[in-house]
Parts: sequence; structure tokens; C-alpha cells
Amino acid sequence: MYELNPVSKQDSDAKYHVLLLVAHEPQRDPRLNWIASGGRENFIIHQLGISRVANDKPSASGSDDKGWVWSYPRIETSRNLGVIRENIFSRNNSAALLELSSLMAILSLDDGELLAILGCENLGRMVAFRWYVKYLLQMTYSLVDHAEELSGICAVIATDLDTLLAGMVLKERWGVPLIYDAHEFWPAADVEQEAFEHDFWVTLEGRLVRHVDYAQTVSPGLADHMARLYGVPFESVPNAEPLGSRVAEDQEKTRREHTGTECRFLFQGGFANARGIDLLISAWPHTHPSAILVLRGPDNEYKKKMVDLAISLGLYAIRVLFLEAIDETELVTAAAEFDVGLVPYTPTGLNYSNCCPNKISQYMAAGLPILASRTSYVSQIISESGAGVVVDFADRFQLVREIDRLALDPALRMAYAERSAAFFLERFHWENVSKIFYTRLAELIKSANISSLGKLSRHGKPNVFPEIVVEEPPVIEELPVIEEPPVPARSRFSKTSFRFARWLWILVPVALRARIRAELQLWIR
Repeated sequence: MYELNPVSKQDSDAKYHVLLLVAHEPQRDPRLNWIASGGRENFIIHQLGISRVANDKPSASGSDDKGWVWSYPRIETSRNLGVIRENIFSRNNSAALLELSSLMAILSLDDGELLAILGCENLGRMVAFRWYVKYLLQMTYSLVDHAEELSGICAVIATDLDTLLAGMVLKERWGVPLIYDAHEFWPAADVEQEAFEHDFWVTLEGRLVRHVDYAQTVSPGLADHMARLYGVPFESVPNAEPLGSRVAEDQEKTRREHTGTECRFLFQGGFANARGIDLLISAWPHTHPSAILVLRGPDNEYKKKMVDLAISLGLYAIRVLFLEAIDETELVTAAAEFDVGLVPYTPTGLNYSNCCPNKISQYMAAGLPILASRTSYVSQIISESGAGVVVDFADRFQLVREIDRLALDPALRMAYAERSAAFFLERFHWENVSKIFYTRLAELIKSANISSLGKLSRHGKPNVFPEIVVEEPPVIEELPVIEEPPVPARSRFSKTSFRFARWLWILVPVALRARIRAELQLWIR
């Protein structure tokens, strides 16, 4: 149990405690630390994350005046009955509880009902869809369960759709502003999904963002798309390292004066499909022998596939090197040891087409020239800064040509590097790109007229969504066992039938739908 010391100052100098919600360990994403540490002196931003590691132990670090970072395992048990009870006896019009109840109702339906309602014809994707719904409920329960130990919070920041529902619950309970920081367009994140899944998540996010007081995302393209789609304003606050990340001039000078015959191209980040890593490795046998490709990131199955690809081409550990992942805080300093930074993300889907990878500002903070694949916002940044080259990585001829040009021309690399470092210092750093975020945060807190400024405490859990144990009725062993008649196989609806059934169901009023379900269940029994 933590007891955070109150800050005894006048209101003009009062501290504003803000809670940032995240659906993983906070340390995994440097943007969270930028938000927490880059604000005004009177903002204390605490980070509450739910670990992705199974059975992970709770952890806490930080201080009263700098902000806490909490990480907890996800709650796997069901809180459904507790939520329903809250909904029934709530005297307020709680949009968050209604959304929770709707998601719980989805899990209670059988596949046939969901097939008709959602217009799905792929039972295999129904398993994945149910998993996502259950995950979203568990994430909401987990975040709210731990957040409810706090008092004195002046605003809540929800990061991505999987924390937004928890943010809504807390906004309603505390009466504070809710900020939405979308790191991607969540409904398009799963490239394997069916159309019905995309439509469902778009509809859900569209309802939830109406309750947000300020929304932002990481690139102008995503902001424009989400604003048009949802009818809610979205600002663009890109991923950019703080000014303090800039490498020392002597370290940068040492790299620039590197006169070796090799030119070292660096990719550092996660290994995943559509990130263009396979295109790089496949093109590398055709590049000049002085070009060395270095790939640094966490181990996973896709990284193993890339290692196998490099081995098959005879380049592994010779001209294509794989390095172990390092801590996020070391990425800029480590990048400064190389000659060119790579941003190979392909324009696959909405998120990649409009991405703003952390590595752009990290390379700039390290003073590196950049070779990037042609995606919308990355191309814009490279064009404005003059920090490097943009090329279609799917065009092997063009890609190889630009790799060789950079590898064989140190003067060209130096010119790009100087413009890269200058652009970072002048414009593309967190203190500059985030101004609108902190301005809106301050305005929202002021307009909310929060009275508990400077006072934050952490106390026992109030058991917000309590589990209710329902005892099973006793089994009477004397009754004979009667075999159930075989259930006839469900006939496969045609595509037209599914759409017609879904259309009819949507026309039925919500109250009548619940009544029909209840009658059907009684009739089936």
C-alpha cells in the first residue's frame, strides 16, 4: 500500500495528478515515458499498465513528485455478474456500464446467433473474435480494479482502444476529463481479421470516442481518417524523442569521421510481417560488398524466419548481422555507432501507410542519415528535413541503387546526417510536437474545476466489479438419465440469408431483442 504525500501549495502552484492507462507493461513503449516526463512542472503523470507476461508479478517504481509506474497481471476471472448488478442498481446513465454489458452479452451468445447478427461466415474467425472481446473485458476489469485504489486524480489518459472503456468507467466515477491517445487505428491492427470484425471494432470505437474530451494520434493521415470516420476531432502528435536524447557532439563526430571501407546500415525495432525486413535481406546480395546490414530487435518467430532467409542467401553473420535487443533508453546512443538508419515499413494497410515509428526521431537524435520506405508520414518528414532518401522497397532495382549510393558516398551521408540532426533540434523533438497535448490537458483540467488538487492517495480496493459466486443446484441422483435427442446439424446460411437476418435483427428494438432471447431460451429448455 502506498500513501502519496499531499502537496501543500496554493491553487496557482497546485499539482495535477493524471493517470495514464496502458494495456501492457509501461516500459515497453517510450512514448509513455515521454508523456509522463515531458509535461509542465505542475503535472504529475502516473502510469498504470497491465502486463502481457503470464503470471507476472506486480511491480512499482517512481516517487510522489515524479510519478509512479505500476504494472499488474491481467485479471483472468469473470466479473460479469458484478457489472450487471452495477448496471441494474446504478442511478446514473452510465454509458460505460452499458458497453460492458453489451460485450458480456456477445460472449453469452452461441455461434449461430453471432453468425446471424454479425454477418460472419467464417467460424474459424469467430474464435479469434471471442478472444478479443474477452480480452477487452479483462483489460477493462484489470485497469479499473487497480485504478479504483486511487483518489485525487484530475484527468485520465487512455492509450488505444483496449484501455478506452476503462477510461470511460473512471471518467464517470471520478468526474474528470478523459484524453484518448491512439497509437494506431486499432480496428485495422489485426491483418487476418474478417470484414465483420473490422466493422464491429469501428462501431465500438466510434461510440466510445464520443465520450472523450480530447483525442490525438501519431500522424496526420491517421488523425484525418479517424476524424472523418468518427465525427470527432483528432490532433496529430507524432512519436519524437525528447531533446535530452540527443547524442553528444563528440560521439557524432567520431562516427562521421569513420573512414572504414564498410558502410553499416541499421534497423532497430520489432521483427514483424509488413515491416520490409524481408525485402531488405532479399535485396542485400545485389548490393555493393561494402554495405553491411545490421538488424537489432527482440527475438520472436518472425526474426527466426529472417535469420533463415539470410542463411539461405549465404549472408548470415557475413553481410547480414543480427544483434540482441537493448533497452529503450539505449537506442539513440547505440544508433550513433552506425552510418545509416533504416525505416523499411511497407505501405500495407492503414496503420503502416500512416505510421510514425519511434526510430525516425531516434536516428535523427543520433545524427544519422535515413533510408526509408515510401509511406505517407515518413515520406513527409524525410522530405521536409532533407535527412535522407525515400524509395519503394518493393522495387529492388531502386532499393539496391540507393543502398549503393549511400554506401559509396561518405560526403552524401554526411550532408544528410547534418540535416537530420538539425531537423531534430529545430522541430522534431517531443518538447515541440507535444505542445498542443499539454495545452489541451491543462485547459480540460481547469475547466473541470477539480477541487482535490495536490492530494493523491492509494488505499484499499473498493471491489468495483465484485465477483458473485452462484451455487449450482444440487444434483438429484435418483432421477433417471434421459438421453437428449440428437440435434440436427445447423443448415449453412447463404451470404444473402446472413445479411437479411442481420438486417432484421438490427431493426428490432434493444428491449425487444432481450425479451425475444429470454423467450427463446425458455422455449429451448
